[in-house]
Amino acid sequence: MKDPASSFSGASLGDFTAALGEKTPVPGGGAAAGSALAHGAALGEMVLSFSAGKKAFADQTALFEESIVTLKIVRVRALELADEDARGFAALSATWTATPPCPIADQLKAIRVAITPPILIIQSAHEAAETLERLVGRSNPRLVSDLAIAAGFVALAAEAAEWNVKVNLDSIHTLVADGDPADADARRSGDIVTRTRSICDRIVDACRTNPTRTIVD
Repeated sequence: MKDPASSFSGASLGDFTAALGEKTPVPGGGAAAGSALAHGAALGEMVLSFSAGKKAFADQTALFEESIVTLKIVRVRALELADEDARGFAALSATWTATPPCPIADQLKAIRVAITPPILIIQSAHEAAETLERLVGRSNPRLVSDLAIAAGFVALAAEAAEWNVKVNLDSIHTLVADGDPADADARRSGDIVTRTRSICDRIVDACRTNPTRTIVD
């Protein structure tokens, strides 16, 4: 796990969390954000697995089929992004200790590479949130806690990734005096995080108060 080229998707949860706690640059918060998103998507898949095929939800077959494909893609992609985040940050941290000092242009390039995975995690989290929202009131009510927890993981992933966007953007601002194209990406990502958090809050509130009522058409 200390090798940034290794894959988190192939590691045990014990190995991953042990590596997370070590005094090493990676894995870090970005990989944790990807892992959280994978957990949320997987729980959503479980809700669908226990809902599909039941007579009570026969009219939701198309929704279930579409949703499980989406959540599987998000789950797999989330772990890929965790790997990409680790590789990006490992490369970035190497520029800080390079001898002779790394040129500013190379540092900026490394930062822009590092900022991409958390932005993509945020986008995937929003896609997962919209998918989970459609399952409220349309899936097995016995899985309501799992649906709510899935939403919690997805919101956490988006917010965690937003922190990674922020720290990378701050690093850019220490190197360039004027604005940077990454500023616009960060603003868009912030808007997506806000929407994702709002969706996940609605899911949790609905699961707590009236899990059999739909909250979106």
